[in-house]
Amino acid sequence: MNRLEFLKEIKQSLVETVQYACAPIMEDKIDKWNRSFDVLSQLQWWHVTNQVSESNKIEEKYIDSQTIILVHENNKLHVFNGLCPSCEHLLTVFQKDSKCKCMYCEKEYSFASNEENCLQEYPLKSCEDGYYVGLRKRKTV
Repeated sequence: MNRLEFLKEIKQSLVETVQYACAPIMEDKIDKWNRSFDVLSQLQWWHVTNQVSESNKIEEKYIDSQTIILVHENNKLHVFNGLCPSCEHLLTVFQKDSKCKCMYCEKEYSFASNEENCLQEYPLKSCEDGYYVGLRKRKTV
């Protein structure tokens, strides 16, 4: 081994050692930033499912006095508000058409990925034990 190869090996070893030593510190900092963001944005995380369904399906759930719609599509999960954005009434879901409709104002919304959707989409995060949706904390009176 010549000097140049030796110095390259030392450099690579030093970089790997620093990365190994700093990884837990950086993960801790990232966790603290995420918790701070959740507090500032008043988000509370709720468990919605253990895994994404391989078949395309739509589920409705009721969490913390809110109706949400889970859309499993192409091994991806999306979570939408279950209320009509124009009149705030409950939406009726049609599994076959992958759509929902407000029976009060007669507006229809599609969950197809190629169509524009104006429903409010909630943040979603994946953990070891499943998927969590971020909902704003409710004010207690």
